[in-house]
Amino acid sequence: MDSVYSYFSSPALFSSSTIWMLGHKYSKDDPALETLSSSSSTTNNDFQRFLVDWGNKLWFSYRTNFPKIEPTTYDSDVGWGCTLRSGQMLLAQAFITHFLGRFLSPLTPVQPKFPREYYQVTKWFGDYPQDGCPYSIHNIAKVGQKLGKNIGEWFGPTTIALALSELVSKFHSSLFNVVVSHDSCIYLDIINKSSDEKSSTWKPLLIFIPLRLGLDSINSVYIPSLLSTFEFPQSLGIVGGKPRSSLYFLAAQDNYLFYLDPHYPQPVVQFPPDILNLNLDSFHCNTPRKILASEIDPSLALGFYCRDKADFDDFVLRAQHLTVNCETPLFSVSTKSPDYSDWTDEEEEKDVFETQTSHETELDKEGDEISMDDLVIL
Repeated sequence: MDSVYSYFSSPALFSSSTIWMLGHKYSKDDPALETLSSSSSTTNNDFQRFLVDWGNKLWFSYRTNFPKIEPTTYDSDVGWGCTLRSGQMLLAQAFITHFLGRFLSPLTPVQPKFPREYYQVTKWFGDYPQDGCPYSIHNIAKVGQKLGKNIGEWFGPTTIALALSELVSKFHSSLFNVVVSHDSCIYLDIINKSSDEKSSTWKPLLIFIPLRLGLDSINSVYIPSLLSTFEFPQSLGIVGGKPRSSLYFLAAQDNYLFYLDPHYPQPVVQFPPDILNLNLDSFHCNTPRKILASEIDPSLALGFYCRDKADFDDFVLRAQHLTVNCETPLFSVSTKSPDYSDWTDEEEEKDVFETQTSHETELDKEGDEISMDDLVIL
């Protein structure tokens, strides 16, 4: 694994400010952290618990020489699969949180392996078309075809949110309900209906909120709200990135976002008969990297996991607080979904078409390369 760490040879330098990662706070005042040095700047060693937590996150990057994605000849996702990989990382975090909780015990000589569920989740994202790998690059790419994407074509955040939603509903509907916001709003009546229609008990909820926060670049008015989402205990991070280059954002400090980068080709992994014997080296990257929030692409998707009704109610309160206290909120929560019963099919199609055409015209004027997939119609 030296080659992996040499690829990420420029680790993020920490300031002395608080780091928020997926709802957990890491600060220099945390007594569990090592004592800060007396120098004016801090180093990686000042946030040991953060680094341990970071190192336990599953990292999915480009793979080569996997079975071809039929009927094409693609046996690698290098150059086109970065958003698919970022989406895999976010969804894997949802499963890990669901089965094992937000934190994992560090590996020790006494406990040299993670729980079996950790290895099983890793295999679910293996690069094989078999049923044992339901969230493989093969299955995601094929669902993308239904959403207008050819195999081998780059996904936007909206497409990956919809593709993962369909796969979860197909393979693990017993674990999660999945909601994908189409208009930057979470509707409580839809959530309550999906949670109660088949059972009197609340089912864990996976929420995707695709957003577009500007045209060519992110509008700076959204940045404080975006950084604040990492304080939500329900946060799964963000599928985002730089223009045409997807990254998985997990944490924030000051005006920076920390990310896992899928743009590193690695050979396909063979899974052993006993999953506990799986070598996880190529699924972990211990070196955080960071980017200024002002430099990220404006098209992104937020992810949240709510374990129970109380957790969802807390999410709603935090979202409402964000709406009230931030100049420009990212998304909203509404009690009731819009009633389109008076619309004819022709009127609805005409409205969506005209909205899309208007966006396309503006993008053509600007010479922007971002596809219509990245636009959430409001």
